[in-house]
Amino acid sequence: MLLGLRVRDGIAIDGLRPTGRTAVAGLIADGLVEGTEAIAGRLVLTTRGRLLADFVVRTILAD
Repeated sequence: MLLGLRVRDGIAIDGLRPTGRTAVAGLIADGLVEGTEAIAGRLVLTTRGRLLADFVVRTILAD
């Protein structure tokens, strides 16, 4: 997952657990995930999000 987030295509949001999908809105608000890509169903990191990719992964995998 960590590698998938680091590439420009990102990962499919529908592959996340429900708690991870819920966390996406907060990550968008924090400027870590591209909002337009999320609407299209992809989790793509912003430049800031790439710098904090480990945090993003921990957030979407948290129970």
